[in-house]
Amino acid sequence: MNFEIRDATPADLPAVLAMNEAAVPYVNSLDLARMKGLHEQAAWFRVAAAQPGDGLAAFLIGLTPDAKAIDDGQKEVAMMVKQLTR
Repeated sequence: MNFEIRDATPADLPAVLAMNEAAVPYVNSLDLARMKGLHEQAAWFRVAAAQPGDGLAAFLIGLTPDAKAIDDGQKEVAMMVKQLTR
């Protein structure tokens, strides 16, 4: 199966939010305003769809270590990534 991977747009955020909420408690629960904040500050924010028009299958958000983290756990992960990429 081929996937189209592209930059997320603001129109994608409700679908991304639905995928995120389906994964709670393994990820933090967010509201649309917080998801928009992540989109605005992300170094990159990608989505994948199996076929154009099929809806989204996955998303991936990359934050820099200095990004405003939602919680301390995310800040710790960002710091570890920074150390690993030096």
